[in-house]
This record gives sequence, structure tokens and C-alpha cells, in this order.
Amino acid sequence: MLRNYAASFAGGMALGVGIGNVGAVITDRNFLKYFNFPSDERIESLAAISMAGGAVGAILAGWSSDCYGRKATTIVAGLLVMLGASMAMLPLIFQVEMVMIMFSRFLVGTGGGILFCSVPMYISETTSPAFRGAVGASFQMFICCGVLTAYVFNYFLLSSSQLAWTWSLALQLPWAVFLVASMLALPESPRWLLACGRQDDARTAFGQTYGACVNEEEFQSVSKSCQELFETSSTSNDSKLWHWNSKVAILVAMLQAACGIDIMVSYAPRIFAAALGDTGNATTKNSLYYTILSGIVITIACPISTMLMDKLGRRPLLLVGAAGNTLTYAVLGLGLGGWLDMVMCNAFLLFFGLGWGPIGVLLPSELAHSKVRSRVLAIGNVLNWMVVYCVVFSYLSLVNSVGRAGVFRFYAAVNASALIFAYLYVPETVGTMLDSEPEGQREGCAKTA
Repeated sequence: MLRNYAASFAGGMALGVGIGNVGAVITDRNFLKYFNFPSDERIESLAAISMAGGAVGAILAGWSSDCYGRKATTIVAGLLVMLGASMAMLPLIFQVEMVMIMFSRFLVGTGGGILFCSVPMYISETTSPAFRGAVGASFQMFICCGVLTAYVFNYFLLSSSQLAWTWSLALQLPWAVFLVASMLALPESPRWLLACGRQDDARTAFGQTYGACVNEEEFQSVSKSCQELFETSSTSNDSKLWHWNSKVAILVAMLQAACGIDIMVSYAPRIFAAALGDTGNATTKNSLYYTILSGIVITIACPISTMLMDKLGRRPLLLVGAAGNTLTYAVLGLGLGGWLDMVMCNAFLLFFGLGWGPIGVLLPSELAHSKVRSRVLAIGNVLNWMVVYCVVFSYLSLVNSVGRAGVFRFYAAVNASALIFAYLYVPETVGTMLDSEPEGQREGCAKTA
């Protein structure tokens, strides 16, 4: 199990740092001066370009995971993040245009998009049901730790020199290196090996993965299930792909992004500066300080969810988190400002860390059948990254158009819709084996196991 935590830790940190570093960079005075104070449209484009790369990465992840395996796909993703993060340091050598930084962010986003699909897939296929919830949810927890790491770095070092922002954008590099090194030492997913007909390799990987928990009966059960990947017709595959569980998995992945978490992460310094009465666009030390507090809140919430989800279930925590997200955005939509907005922003992060954050990552990989898991996760993650791109790319324009409170009211409505969907359609998966339908579930109806 510790092996799986290594993949979760390295992948989550690499992804989280890339999400958390850009918010302060795009409001840093030295960064703005370096690029001659670009317009809000250019800033939106830079903030969102990694999300566009994430959508491309999600598309590639499904195909690559099926053809070359979960392990190789994750290694390639780490190499892409390494390349993108290295390119972010080019301003230390010579003058660059913003398009170079955008390309760097696109590569980082592409690697992140692959990781967001391949790491949960790898974890779900190499972890026993007793620990799958904790290990799977730890990926989101480590993403939050990565976000917090970026916040802390920006608070202490972003203003230390004129080009400190390049180090912030390159902060993913050591985590990507650690990810690649970790994955080289880990076994391939035994389910993927079985699907490829590699029985001996799969048996070895199964033993490395489950250790003392492995037994011949369980191996044969998994083997029989996975062999169906190549024994059934493409028509059967397509039918299984659009099974009700697969549709729910895709919508869960999409709604995790639609709740508006990336507004709180990518534009946290601006939101806090506005709440504190600072009308400027450049980063202030106070606003960066409060981003650290927010990072701590969401980082604490995720382990709590991780510890509880295998005991209380995924569904109760998801409903509590979704209800809290709706309430906090509704209060923010009142436009009262000041400390109330600060408290509500942190409350939103707390509820996200309990619900949509870790459970939104884990559930799709549990709901989708092995026969189509890579494709279902790819579709869900493409939609996830596309929604994230729209959320981040449109935020400043929407604020200029309908005001900050109007944007918050819109996302309160989105979160209310997500809550209704979760209540009506999301089933309980705790304790179930992969590829088995949650007990008592009917199409169009959620019921706990």
C-alpha cells in the first residue's frame, strides 16, 4: 500500500503545485512589469492555458493507458511536467515573450491532465477494496498539499527578486522528477497486464501489489474479469461504456470542476485583496498570507474526508460537501464583502475538501467497469478540464460584466444543481469490488450498498 501512496504523493504534489502557483504570479508586480503590464484578457489566457493543456492530456491519457499501460503513461506525464517546468526558467537566461510562458504552462497542463486520469486509475487497480478509498482520496489530499506548498513559496519568496516568479512557475520540477523515479520502481497494473493476456507478468505484479493479501482465488477472479476486455465485441464494449454507472462517473468528474473551486485557487490573491479593500491588481503581502490560511484549510479537510469515507461512505460526505459549497457561494453572492467573504471563501474550501475534492476524484474510477475505465475516465477528465478552462478563462470578464457578487450567485446555482444530482443519482461504492454494481442500485436512482 505504501507503494501506491508514493504514486499518489508525487503525482498529487506535482499537479497541486502547478494549480497553486499561477494565482500569485499573474498578480506579481515584477511579472506584470516584465511583460509590460498585460491586459486582463492576456492574464486570463495565461491562467487558463494549462487547463486547455489538461483537456488535451486527458484525451491522450485514455488512449495511452490502454495501449502502453498505466505506469508508462504516468511516467510520460511526469516527463511533460518536467519539460514544461524547465521552460519556465528560460527568463533567467534570456528575454522571452509571454507566448513562451504560455507554451510552458500548456505542457505542464498536458502532463497534469494525464496525471489526473492515470494516477487514480493506477491506484484503483492496484489497491485492495479495504484501503482503496483512503489511498485514492489521498491523491486529492496531496494535490491540496501541492497548492499549499505553492502558496507558502509565493508568500516568502515571490517578492525576493525581479525574476522570482520564474522559480514559482518551475516549482513542479522536483516533484515531477520524484514522480518519474517512483513510477520506475512500481509494478504495472496487474489488471492491465491481464487485459493484455500477460498472465505471468500479471501474477508477479499482483503479488507485488497486494503482498500478503494475495490469494489464488482472488487472482483468478480478477483474471476472469479482465480477460473479457479482449473477448467481447466492440458493440458490447460500447454498451458497457454507456452503462448508467459510466454516465454518473463522467458527470461526477465534470461537476467537480463546475462547482467553481478553480476560482478560489487561481484567483485567490485577487479575491482576498478585494475583500480586504485593495482595489489594485498587484499581489499584496496580506492577500498572499490569507492564501496560505486557505491552503491549510483545504489540506486539513482532505485527510478528514480520507479517514471517514471508508467508514461513513462516499455518498454522505459528498452530500455534506455539496450542500456546504452551495451555502457558501450563496452568502458570497450577497456582496457584503469584508471578513465575511474571507470566512465564506475558506468555508467553501473546507466543504470542497470534504466532498467534491477527494470523492470527485475517487468515485469515477470506482464506478467505471475495467472494460471501459480508461475511456470513461478520459471522457470525464476531458470534460473536467474543459469546464476548468471555461471557469478560469471567464472569471475576470464576468466580474467586469456582472460584478463579483453576480459571479458568486451564478456558482451558487451551479452548486445547488450539483447537490440535487448527487442526491438523486450518485450511488454508494464503499466496500465494493471493482467491476461490481453497487448493491440495490437501479438505473436513474442512487442507493447505498
